[in-house]
Amino acid sequence: MRQSEAKYVNPLTDFGFREIFGEEYDHIIEKLSENVELDKLTVAERRAYEESIKYYRDIRNVVNTSREEGRKEGRKEASEQQVLTIARRMLAAGVGVEQVAEFTGLTAERIEALRS
Repeated sequence: MRQSEAKYVNPLTDFGFREIFGEEYDHIIEKLSENVELDKLTVAERRAYEESIKYYRDIRNVVNTSREEGRKEGRKEASEQQVLTIARRMLAAGVGVEQVAEFTGLTAERIEALRS
């Protein structure tokens, strides 16, 4: 293509856009193509499409929230298990119930239950 013909954007070339946008270039072109396809939808099809996107995002958010809550719960349980392990080791080493309670934050009743 001659320089004078490069006046208008040709979709078959990138005119250096790939260099400007780097890795994002392909993603941008893909999004533009999707938008062109969306413009071809009827009003009812467009509404159904938007509802499906909303539904997908809602589900994705629920899954992500559930994962995070599961991680938090798992960390809490692991921490509690560590405290119990430390308390058992302290008892096995002959440390008194009061000291074990002071260092672990466990109640005397809970520590006594560990002895069994």
